[in-house]
Amino acid sequence: MNNAVQSDPPSFVRTVLGDIESEALGVCYAHEHIIIDRSYPTMMDPDFLLDSTEKAIVELSGFFAQGGRAMVDSMPCDSGRNVVKLAEISR
Repeated sequence: MNNAVQSDPPSFVRTVLGDIESEALGVCYAHEHIIIDRSYPTMMDPDFLLDSTEKAIVELSGFFAQGGRAMVDSMPCDSGRNVVKLAEISR
């Protein structure tokens, strides 16, 4: 007996620039660390610091050129995540 709950796929995806239709998502990398501002993790290991929007834009432009359209930034709250910078990169 299969007890799995069947449901319709979500009709939208929430992004740093607002909601989009799920069909518009395209190729998505699901676990990335795009921006890590100064925080506890970077105090413990300065090599974790990824605070440059300019460098992130350059690096991600190749992904975009190859058809990538979305990334899930997996940085937890209070650990260097910066949604303002993520939105800037997304634009």
